[in-house]
Amino acid sequence: LFKINYCCRAASLRRLGEYWLSKAKSWKRRHAWERCWRTKRSTSEMVKLCSVVVRTNGPENLAEIFESLTKQVSTFAIVDEVVVLDGRKEGDLSSIIDAFTDRIRISYSKYVGKKYRYGAAMNQAVTLCKNDIVLSLSGHSVPVCRNWIDAHVSALFSSKDIVAVCGSQIFGNRVNFVERAYRSVFYQCHSTAKLLKPFNLTNACFSRSRWIDLPFDEVLEACEDKHWTLSWNRSGYRTVFSAEAMVYHAHYVGVPQTIRELIWLSKWRLHVHALDIKSRLQGE
Repeated sequence: LFKINYCCRAASLRRLGEYWLSKAKSWKRRHAWERCWRTKRSTSEMVKLCSVVVRTNGPENLAEIFESLTKQVSTFAIVDEVVVLDGRKEGDLSSIIDAFTDRIRISYSKYVGKKYRYGAAMNQAVTLCKNDIVLSLSGHSVPVCRNWIDAHVSALFSSKDIVAVCGSQIFGNRVNFVERAYRSVFYQCHSTAKLLKPFNLTNACFSRSRWIDLPFDEVLEACEDKHWTLSWNRSGYRTVFSAEAMVYHAHYVGVPQTIRELIWLSKWRLHVHALDIKSRLQGE
């Protein structure tokens, strides 16, 4: 009886120790910031703080984006703040933002400008960021994996000549076949991504210090992200594609509207490439 009682008590103590050990490990992950402060070490030595920029034109998917950001499991990078830039002149998103202010720090501002320009909107949002690492999302792009931040940041710091990272995109069954084919070629397949070297601020990561050296073009109506990366490519830097940094991104519109948007984007893409060729010739 003594041996049975001793074994039962030992097993109970072992289970109790394992329980409190798991609690301590989870607390250690959650309180990385407090741990840095208590040990009087700089936060850059232990955890990288990130700013997430969300450019939106409405409340759609905004709550899903905030919910996904609060559930991120990161080993060396955490979301310090979210900067929401509303491109609409009217309307307010405060009701959605207030529901998440106790879980994540969110700043909200309106777009300043007569005509909406993607580059100008991005410059305005990055100006409000406080951290050097900036992650970019559109208002209808929701991170689908809990390591979305780590996938971006680890790829950004994998080499010194990497200036930006572009993530992959998935879509639902309601997306028309034209948009499905376009996004499958440019933003999903590893082989085509390495060949075409896409970069889209819909799902991207870059350094704010690089942006200070070269802000986004505010004259172009579209493809300002492509123009930005081509400018860095001329200086010897490169962008990389991270399939692990995945978002759910879709426009539920008809085929005619999708074709019109693709033609419009193709026109600006050709214009950007023409500017790049002209700059290379002038440099030679």
